[in-house]
Amino acid sequence: MSRLAHRILVVLMFVIGTTTHADTTPPRDVVMSAANGMAKKLLANKERVQTQDYYLEQLIDEEILPVVDHVYMARLVLGKFWRRASEAQQRQFVEAFKHKVIRTYAGAFRAYDDQEMRFSEARMSPSGNRALVKSEIMRVGAPAIKVDYKLFSRDDRWQIYDVVIEGVSLVKSFSDQMTRSIEQHGLAQAISILAQEYKDEAPTAHLGSPAWGPYVSDLEPEQGLAAAIVKQALAVSGWNMELSIRPQQAVDEAVSAKKLDGWLALWPENSPETLQSAPFLENHLVIVTHKQAALSMAGLQAPGASKLKLGLFENADYDAQVLGFAQRFERHYRPYCSQLFRDLARQELDLVVVDRWIAERELQDNDTIGKHLQILTPELASQTLHVTMRASSPDAQRIIDAFNQGLRQLQASGAYQRLLQDYDYPDAKPRPATAD
Repeated sequence: MSRLAHRILVVLMFVIGTTTHADTTPPRDVVMSAANGMAKKLLANKERVQTQDYYLEQLIDEEILPVVDHVYMARLVLGKFWRRASEAQQRQFVEAFKHKVIRTYAGAFRAYDDQEMRFSEARMSPSGNRALVKSEIMRVGAPAIKVDYKLFSRDDRWQIYDVVIEGVSLVKSFSDQMTRSIEQHGLAQAISILAQEYKDEAPTAHLGSPAWGPYVSDLEPEQGLAAAIVKQALAVSGWNMELSIRPQQAVDEAVSAKKLDGWLALWPENSPETLQSAPFLENHLVIVTHKQAALSMAGLQAPGASKLKLGLFENADYDAQVLGFAQRFERHYRPYCSQLFRDLARQELDLVVVDRWIAERELQDNDTIGKHLQILTPELASQTLHVTMRASSPDAQRIIDAFNQGLRQLQASGAYQRLLQDYDYPDAKPRPATAD
């Protein structure tokens, strides 16, 4: 590809935004609004754009790929060879092609210098599901560069499937390259060469956690709020995250056996064997009791309360305040939060210590349990959550530093607050009201 074509790839970056667009939104407006948003991000993060490769690649992955249909583009690039490839080869090619697109775009990002872009009205296909948006990049002392965007509408979203720069189609250019490689090496080897050249080079943090309500769960988007925060914070700093959800004891054993780097979220520890991140969430611990027991926080201080059965989590590192409270009662341990609520509802336990958000969700979503249980006030204690690494892991400090840096970036950009709101986290500030 020529240097001119490579430089103009930057324009494609500007048609990408984090917002999906319905068919009723004109394609030209989609392109223009996304262009303005991306231009602001590039200008506001000039230093990181120029110096941090992984930041750029992650930004492209998050901001561009939701709007560019790289799977369809990959099929177009492979052309007649697509049907000849096995499903495994197709998946391998799509993944490699995605990284090829990301790497190519990363170079184009660095070339952006606040050039003016002008967009013409979209030309629609007779069926109305395809559009062509023509544009020009204005240059000082040089002719404008013509860039055309081909979009199609699918599932109420406009997506880009090709960009034509000064008459040269990016899809055709990539397709010609792939065809030559296939003719020289054969289909299987050509795909393997591409996969090797454009494999994902971002380092990966392997973390574990038990399932516990909306914080970590296979049933939650992005596997829960805690998982989403950690994943996005690491991604901002150029790290991938692989999360293994398994019982706490199994997580501990996997970390000890060096099969995992650490724990997704633990309360504060004072151990030379671990390193902990800055706090990224806070658990507000409350007492939940059976309504028929007619208990109160004040009543739990009475001498006779010592005969009550208190439910706690197994292997939980409670702070001194919780441990001091628990010493007054007959203590029983359960590995899962659901078991604590179940046994409390059956009156096999008299009270349990759980996170307030988990308790509120459980009582709201489970009528059978909710009508029998109550949350006492005030809360018992609060404990912060930290990514926790095995200190002996070679990447422990790097992962902690990357997470802390990414967390600060999420908080500064407002992305952290939006995550809290998306999950209806109790301590999240409400979204600003929007006009109808």
